[in-house]
Amino acid sequence: MPEWIADILKQAAAIILAVSPLLIPQIRDFVAKKIQLSFDKALEDRKAINARIIDISKMQFEKEFEVYREISRAVAFLVYGSDFFFNRLVENKTDVEFVRSKTLESLVCAEKIVGENAPFIQRELAVKYRKILGKCDELLRIPKESVLSETQYQIVKKIRDEIIGLNEDIENSLRDHLESLKKIQST
Repeated sequence: MPEWIADILKQAAAIILAVSPLLIPQIRDFVAKKIQLSFDKALEDRKAINARIIDISKMQFEKEFEVYREISRAVAFLVYGSDFFFNRLVENKTDVEFVRSKTLESLVCAEKIVGENAPFIQRELAVKYRKILGKCDELLRIPKESVLSETQYQIVKKIRDEIIGLNEDIENSLRDHLESLKKIQST
């Protein structure tokens, strides 16, 4: 390397070293302010996003809770009516057809509510609700006999037990689902 290039580099280094103590605090302060501003902006953006997420999750939880409450109320009336119908059928009471018609009204109402809300609820729960509706429909299609034979009684009892089991399964799944929404809401 030619000597004159080395001399220029030495002089440039000396000038930089001589001026750098004067510039370093100003550069350091400038960079620190820029970094602090970017951190503050990122923190404010994150706070705004979190507040929006919390508002959405609260609204979602409240809406979903109301949907499940409405469906559960309709299905509870249906399950109660189906159980009452089962008892009247087994006991060979004279009001079986009246109870059947009232329970059928509950079935139609529950089918309507589940059908309207099925797209907005968990798929697993919608499938379970449809199963219980199908079982109730199956029970209501049992013809009134003067006295049920043992085979007919076992069939009717099995359907009723499936309805009760499905209802308990739905209630447990629903509790778990709503509990998971509460956890999302609180985070």
